[in-house]
Amino acid sequence: MNKLKSWINTIKQNREKDTLFRANEIQTNKLGTLILGISGLVMLVIIVLSYLDIFPVEEQTIVPPMLSGIIEVAILAVISYWVKFDTWWLRILLIVGMIFVYARIDSMLTHKVSMIMAIPVVFSSRYFTRHITVFTTIVSILIFAVSTYVGATEGMVDINIVTMAEGTTMTATGGFLGDAVINAGVADEMLRRNAMLYNYIPRLMMFSIIATISINLTHRGRDLIIYQGEQAIRNSRMELELDTGRRIQEAMVPNVFPPFPDRKEFDIYACMEPAKKVGGDLYDFFIVSPNHICLVIADVSGKGIPAALFMMASRIIIKTMAKKVSSPAGILSNVNNATCSNNKEEMFLTCWLGILDLRTGVLTASNAGHEYPFVKTPDGNFELLKDKHGFILGGMKHMNYEDYEVQMKPGSKIFVYTDGLPESKNSSGEQFGIERAGRTINKYKDGTPEEILNGVRKDVAEFVGEEERFDDMTMMCLQYNGTDFNDLTVDATVDNIKSVTGFINRKLDTAECSDKARKQIAVVVDELFGNIARYAYGKDGGKVDVIAELNEDKSEITIVLKDRGIPFNPLEKEEPDTDASAGDREVGGLGIFLVRNMMDDMTYERKDDQNILTIRKKLRG
Repeated sequence: MNKLKSWINTIKQNREKDTLFRANEIQTNKLGTLILGISGLVMLVIIVLSYLDIFPVEEQTIVPPMLSGIIEVAILAVISYWVKFDTWWLRILLIVGMIFVYARIDSMLTHKVSMIMAIPVVFSSRYFTRHITVFTTIVSILIFAVSTYVGATEGMVDINIVTMAEGTTMTATGGFLGDAVINAGVADEMLRRNAMLYNYIPRLMMFSIIATISINLTHRGRDLIIYQGEQAIRNSRMELELDTGRRIQEAMVPNVFPPFPDRKEFDIYACMEPAKKVGGDLYDFFIVSPNHICLVIADVSGKGIPAALFMMASRIIIKTMAKKVSSPAGILSNVNNATCSNNKEEMFLTCWLGILDLRTGVLTASNAGHEYPFVKTPDGNFELLKDKHGFILGGMKHMNYEDYEVQMKPGSKIFVYTDGLPESKNSSGEQFGIERAGRTINKYKDGTPEEILNGVRKDVAEFVGEEERFDDMTMMCLQYNGTDFNDLTVDATVDNIKSVTGFINRKLDTAECSDKARKQIAVVVDELFGNIARYAYGKDGGKVDVIAELNEDKSEITIVLKDRGIPFNPLEKEEPDTDASAGDREVGGLGIFLVRNMMDDMTYERKDDQNILTIRKKLRG
């Protein structure tokens, strides 16, 4: 008894641990319940047919075992649903129940259902547990031996196994040969003996082959499930790694827009859609000097992880070279040599690189085998600019590239992309094409760069439909706004002090400003904006409008800070006693004191529910 309990506990523990086979067991239990349900319907049909005298077996002989079989099936179905097909003993119950149900049918229909005894053992192999299939085989052999023995006299008579003395006369009174055999006075013992010899033993031979195959399939199937489970785990880990790689790749390129909220000279937006979790496309943009922004778009050969790794390495090289070399052609030449120097996998990339002078609007660019850009004038359409292509990067050392210039005016736009855009295919194999791409871009030409890219993405998605994408698609659009801006709106956070200071410094760059005045203005802006960020809005936060204007001869700057925070007039703050010691002096007020002394003028007003603080500073002398 203790050994039995220990064995049962072991089965329970192994089942709880083995979640993979537990899920399979639940599905197989559902299948077994379905098979038994169908068998119950078959037995019900047999009962009906026996009442119609279609079966050559008396009603009182066939109806009781069939009814008991239907009741057994119903009980097993109720138990299965009650335990939700999930308990360690249900599989044994279903297999044993199936054996007894089919043994009843076998005892009634005998040779008409000769291979019904194979169903339980074939079904048991679906659990992929060898000892269950072996157990089913042994029990089936024993139970179906009994059903064959009983069926020889109680079920349909198989005239092929009847032996009679020469001259025996048979009369079929009920219209069946079986009746003739019975009327001839055939001995029951002879029927049982012949049924076992000529019916059961041949069936047992065939059953043994089926059982052997089932046991082998059980073992092989279990190995396959284990392999599939391990493969699923590996795939899951791979998916996780690819997701991590995708997030790293997304973090490697600019993905926060607007990227430079204090720069009003341009508006830029970019997006990247890998064909796989990670891809080989690349876009980037970065400030290379206070008045220059570098734009990069590239397409690495290949797809997936190798292309993504090569892309990341290429991005680092491009950004490094862009800080050392001023011309796009020189940057591409250096990148090409660096890429070729240790390129054992012989990968390459196409690349378009441009540097925009934010003061003049002159875009200097160079192309290393990349797609032609689209350029739009302020009042025109996007037109394909067929620039001169240089050789791909990473293909051969010491290649030369050429610069060209495009004059961007306020309102001009440039749209660059990878070949995933024109080469996107629909279910008919038709490509989106460069002409359709041009029409689509112009469909959204009056929108912001973000609106243009989102519109193109939507139209491409509608064109492709459910078709799988085989190439990465990356796009970038920049609109040049010019430099004549006097205002800036930012969140009231300390982190934006740098953006506000940068905005004012760029305004000062257009005038002759002494170093002393520039430093004093920086200190004052830091103090005033910092106070607004810390105290004006509280936890909810808010916006600050910054206006910076130069007078006509650019000798004086006026800076206005507007916020909708709590009313506060810094001019009402009493000046600190600068003659007192630090210990005796009251806390606060020193910052405002410094602002008053560094600026030439300072005014405050509360208007339209806004704090409006204005400061003025002469820039020379």
